This record gives sequence, C-alpha cells and structure tokens, in this order.
Amino acid sequence: MLRLHRYLSLTVAGIWLLQAATGLVLSFHRQLEDEWLGVSGHRVNAEAVDTAIARVSAQYGTVEELFAGGAQPGRFDVLLQHEAERQTRVWIDGADGRILGSDLWEGPLSEMEPLHLAYLFHNEFFSGPLGKRFVSLSGFLLLTNLVLGLWLAWPARGRWKQVLFPPKTRSQSSSAMLLHRSIGFWLAPIAIFIVLCGTLMVWRGEIERGLGIAPPKPEVAETVKPVVIRPTTAIRAAQARYPDGELAILVMPTPERPWYLIRLTRPSELRATLGTTIVYVDAADGTVLAAWSPEEGHPVAAAVDSLYALHTGEWAGTAGRLLTFSVGLWLIALTVYGFRLWLIRRRRASTL
Repeated sequence: MLRLHRYLSLTVAGIWLLQAATGLVLSFHRQLEDEWLGVSGHRVNAEAVDTAIARVSAQYGTVEELFAGGAQPGRFDVLLQHEAERQTRVWIDGADGRILGSDLWEGPLSEMEPLHLAYLFHNEFFSGPLGKRFVSLSGFLLLTNLVLGLWLAWPARGRWKQVLFPPKTRSQSSSAMLLHRSIGFWLAPIAIFIVLCGTLMVWRGEIERGLGIAPPKPEVAETVKPVVIRPTTAIRAAQARYPDGELAILVMPTPERPWYLIRLTRPSELRATLGTTIVYVDAADGTVLAAWSPEEGHPVAAAVDSLYALHTGEWAGTAGRLLTFSVGLWLIALTVYGFRLWLIRRRRASTL
C-alpha cells in the first residue's frame, strides 16, 4: 500500500501542484477583480441592470446572459453571443449601470487574462467538457491518495503526539518522512471533503438526471411570442415570487426559449454568489412559468446545489475561503515534502 501511495503521488504530482496553485488564486479572485475594476459595492438595482444591458448591446453586441461575478454586491459579468469561436465578457456595475471593462471569455488562450486562464485550467484543463472529465479523474486519484495516505499515517494508540508533533531525528530520511506524515495528517480530513465536493461538481448534471432531481423547465410554446418585456420587468417578477432573493444570473430569451431564466441568491442558501433558486419568466407578459428552490424540492437536490459552496469555502464567507486557501497551501507543502523524501531515499539507495 505504501508503494502504491508513493507511485500514485509521483505520477500525478505535477497536475496536483498546478491544481492547488490555481485553486489558491481562485480562492480570492473575485475580490482581486473587484479591486481592479473599481466596483461600487452597492446593492443591485434592476433598472441599472436593464440600462447596462442596453449599453452593452449597443456598444459590443447581443447579450446572451449575465451572472454575478464579484465578491461585492452589484458586479455582473455579461456574456455576449459567440462570434465563431470567440465570446466576449463585459463587466458591469449593477448598482449604477456603468460598464467597467471587457475581456475574452472564450477564444485563443494567448489573449485571455491571467485570472481567467487560472479558472479555465482549474475547472477544465483548457479542454471544455473533455477537460472537465479529466479534472474529475485527477480529483478521484487525489481523493484516493489522500484516503490512502491518511490510513497509512493513522497512529497506533499512545502515538498521537509523535504523529502530530514529530520529534527531531539525526537521520535526514527519517526527519523528512515524519514531517511529511505530520503535515498530511493535520488537514487530511478537511482536504478529503473539499476534494470530494470538487470532484462531484463535475458530475452534477448526471447526478441530477440520474436521481430525477433536476430543476423543472417550462415547455416550449407552440407559437413563439415576440419579446415585449424588458429585463427589469422579468427581474421584478422573479423577486415577487421570492422577495428575499437577489439577482444572481439572468439568461436572455431566444425564439427557441421565449422566457427569461433568472437565478436568485437567498439568505437561507449556502451558495452566496450565484444562488440556487431558479425562476422562468415569460418574455411576452412577465408571467412566472416555473419556479424552483432547493428548500421546496428534494433534500438531495439542495446538497448537490451546495457542492460549489462547500468546495470553495463560500458557505462560510472569508473564513471559509481562508480555510480552502490553507488546504491548497497544505497540498503544495505535502507534495513538495513527499517528493523530497523520495529524492532522499533514491539518493541513499544509489549509494548502497
């Protein structure tokens, strides 16, 4: 088992290091972007969002959707319709309607901002759906290795202190081994939970369909109606259904889908940025066609919707993100010390 643990770690160590490093960056990337963009931080205003959508449409092109992208209230990332393989993102302030800037959301990697590159690597290895499956495989291997390492490091009765606080030894190899085991033991249970949530996130759609807990969607009308209401009217209709909800995502209607899809964040939900409550609003007359909240559905659906918040630490605010950040540092330190231990033993074996 020890040999399996060692060679599994050596085989995938580089990928895990990059995953941990990009995870560190993403722990606070929303805060970094907010500072860079100069977000007002004021509460979202439906009229201001409507105005911003009109400005973006006039200046950049047709708006496809927008979502809450910042750590502070009010900042939204607006995605435009694709132009060939390219998709532009425009940042807006949902409190006053200002356009804050733009960048490339999809397209050549050489033209993307560093924070977005970190996001794409961490979530999909730059490879879209196929990359997400690879992320899932990497997460499964890491999860297996963490469980195996914890099992190997589990102390016998009366030896907990030695494992948690390793004594100094004259042997370089023994010191490296004891330190590696101690570092691994301190945060392994938390890391296992965070990695498990991240791995399951990749299969969220399959889990929802398999368990029959996917949010309902309205049926497509036989006669497609023209769009007659503005986004602000749709937002108000959704908030009338859930008065404690704050706008998190708005997907614009199309001829094939003649409704607004609106996602709200509510105080009772773990997911603090993008929310989990969904409302479909008829684009012709503002009627609520369907509404769904994890609180009103299956408890497993609420758990699945909470995976992102649990993986990122979002559920506990700054403290949760700091914990996730610490786990990323821990994983880097664990990998480095493990690799150092392997080099020491390899050099010692070569001299015998």
